[in-house]
Amino acid sequence: MKFFLLLLLAILLNVFFSSLAYANVVWPSLYLAGRTITWAPILIGLTVEYFFIRRFTDFETKKAVIAVITMNAISALVGIYPIAFSNLYWEKYIGEHIATLSTGSFTPTAWAITLFVAVLINTLIEGLVLLWGFKLKNWKKVFIWLACANSISILVAYLTIYIDPPY
Repeated sequence: MKFFLLLLLAILLNVFFSSLAYANVVWPSLYLAGRTITWAPILIGLTVEYFFIRRFTDFETKKAVIAVITMNAISALVGIYPIAFSNLYWEKYIGEHIATLSTGSFTPTAWAITLFVAVLINTLIEGLVLLWGFKLKNWKKVFIWLACANSISILVAYLTIYIDPPY
């Protein structure tokens, strides 16, 4: 509970005093969260998810376009903080207890956990938008394919870190 209160405080401070928030510690999901809202992952994600939505739902073209834009907009607004802080939770509570997996913040294991959790967060948010906002009936079937589509956009975001590394 204490961690979540501190997390909420950090989010509020970041939102209201972002010019004062300078970090001297970074972790993988912090880099990834920033890259998920850049043009390449957004463009590829919208395109891929549109085709998945058209293929695995009964949405017409117009409804599919509106659904993809809506679910991605909400996912970007709501999901950026959980994605950014998810790896911090891993490092603090899980990774430190598993010595073989926690040999640093930027290990392959930390990156794999970061990518998996980012896909899961985006898929849950977007899936709930489809379920509640668009009254999707076959949500379980679409959830798996939506996770596949999200994994592509998250992978693109991850690759942009290597193409244009943060400084």
